[in-house]
Amino acid sequence: MPALHTQIQTLSPLMSNVINFCARRHLLPESYLYGLVDVVRVGTYMPTYFFSKLYAHGQWFYFPVILSLKWSVGVIGLLLLAIVAFFSGYVRRPREVFFLALPALFYLGVAMASPLNIGVRHLLPLFPFAFSLAGAGAEGLVVGRRVWAWPVAGLLLWHAVDRCACSRTTCPMPTFYGAGRPTRMSILTPQRNGDKISICQRLGEATRSKGLLDHALSCAFSAA
Repeated sequence: MPALHTQIQTLSPLMSNVINFCARRHLLPESYLYGLVDVVRVGTYMPTYFFSKLYAHGQWFYFPVILSLKWSVGVIGLLLLAIVAFFSGYVRRPREVFFLALPALFYLGVAMASPLNIGVRHLLPLFPFAFSLAGAGAEGLVVGRRVWAWPVAGLLLWHAVDRCACSRTTCPMPTFYGAGRPTRMSILTPQRNGDKISICQRLGEATRSKGLLDHALSCAFSAA
């Protein structure tokens, strides 16, 4: 196995200096630093297939687009209503809003600057913050003016219907405009994901015919 100092020579000067500093001061175990270097190198040299185009590195717009596809229209609508609520004064708790919004925006910014684009799972830590903001905004609007209860209820119903409709598909793109359409997946992900969808479909058919387990459980591994 190559030594750590030879591995970091391929990294950027800033990253090399940071890892060298941690290694010399014994701030972190060398095995941890070695793994960190490996992950950074993988991210640097791994290409990204997106919108029917192969990029040499990660693209900043990858994660915003993936979020727009993974989140339902109901969730996106509630987030937009939350922005309206905060800026129109229906929610008068700037400290709490700042506490929730800053970590989510910072994490999203770091992810967008990362060269590694391999799935929405890397954004899961920001989900609780975003959903808490959506809920706070919806509550503020409804309490402020009862008329807002109708669009909030409509978006929640849309989300519920969307989830129920997409639970019966094997395509790991859980929104009404992407669910069940592997052809649309091909513009976002490499062909191997299409192969994974096909395998999931065959596995679901086999397990359903034998009554072994629910089809949705057999397709759980296909979620990106």
